[in-house]
Amino acid sequence: PNPLNAYSTYPHKSENYYGFPQFPDVLVNYARKDIICNEEEQKNFQAKYNKKLPCTGEELDQMTWDDFKNVGEFFRRKKGEMLAGKPAEDDFYGIAFQAGKGYDFSSMQINGFIWQMGGDIWDETKAPTGQAEGVVNSPEAVKALEKYLALIEYMPPVAKTGTMDIFKSDELFREGKVAMNIDWIGLGEASLDPKSSKVSDKLVFGQMPGTVGPDGKMIRWSNIGGQPFVLTTWTTPEQTKEAVDFVKWWLSDDIQHQFAAAGGQSAVKSVYEDPKYVTYRPWNRAWAPQLDWQKDVWHVPQFFELLTQQQDQFDLAITGKQDAKTTLDNIAKFQQNLLTEAGLIQQ
Repeated sequence: PNPLNAYSTYPHKSENYYGFPQFPDVLVNYARKDIICNEEEQKNFQAKYNKKLPCTGEELDQMTWDDFKNVGEFFRRKKGEMLAGKPAEDDFYGIAFQAGKGYDFSSMQINGFIWQMGGDIWDETKAPTGQAEGVVNSPEAVKALEKYLALIEYMPPVAKTGTMDIFKSDELFREGKVAMNIDWIGLGEASLDPKSSKVSDKLVFGQMPGTVGPDGKMIRWSNIGGQPFVLTTWTTPEQTKEAVDFVKWWLSDDIQHQFAAAGGQSAVKSVYEDPKYVTYRPWNRAWAPQLDWQKDVWHVPQFFELLTQQQDQFDLAITGKQDAKTTLDNIAKFQQNLLTEAGLIQQ
C-alpha cells in the first residue's frame, strides 16, 4: 500500500492511478563489521555506554537514534589514533547521514524524524481544513528537528556545510572513513564492488534506526524513496496503451525477480516475500520490514515551492545559522500562506 499510494495516486491516496512502481527504495544502515565487531572496540563501547555495540544485522535493526548518536561520538578518531587495533589512516567518523541543501536531501530525512516522534507535515489528504501552522511547527516537530541536528556534530565536517547529500555520505563510507552510513539501497552496488569500495568485503546491513514509542515498540517511519513510472494525461490513447502494456511486463513476477537479482528492488509483494528475494543482495533482509514504514511528502502542484523554501530553511539550521523552532516557524508560515492562496487551506 505505501508504494501504491506514493507512486501511483493523484490526488494522494485516491483511487486515481497515474503511476506505477519502477525503482522503489528504502533507507538502510550500511556498517563496517571489521570496525563495529572488533573485540577491543566492543569492550570499550560497553564500558562507556553500558550497552553492546551493535555488530550483526539483527543488532543493527534494533538501534535507536540515540544508539546511532553514541556510535558517532564513540568512533570519532583523529588520523593516527587507534581504531580496531591499528592506527587510523585518516580522520575517522562513526556516522554519516544526509544533510544536504540540494534537491530533497535534508527534507526526506527530517520528515522521518518528525513522523517517528509524533509530529507531521502538512497533510494534503485533509485539505482544505488541514493546516500547516501549528502542525509543521508543532512542539513534536521542533523536538524531532533538534534530534536530527544533534547528530551532525558527530558526522564528517562536510555535514555542517549543507552539502552532505546521499552521494557524499556514500562516497565517504566507501572510502573507509565512516563506521555507519544511513543511505538508500539504490546506491548499494558500488559498496560491494572492490573497484569502487575499500570496504567491499567488510559490510553488514540493517534497518535504519528508529524511535521507541510509549508502548516500548520501535517506530520506523521514513520518507519513501525511489522512482515511479508516471503516465501523463496529454498522451494519445495509443501511447497510453503502449505504456500500460510495458508496465504490465515490467511488474510481472518473472521480470521483477530478474531485476532484483541484478541489484534492483521490487514493490510487488509476491516477489519480495519469496524466500529467494533475501538471497539476491545482503541488504534485502531489511527491505520488506522497512517498506511497511514509508510515508510520502506532498502530491500537489505547489511541490517545488514547498520543497525549495523548506530546503533553504533546513540548510540554515544545519549550518548553525538558525535554531530548530525558528526554522519550522518560518516553514509553517510560508506553507500556510502559499497553500491558502492556492485554495488548499481554508482559514
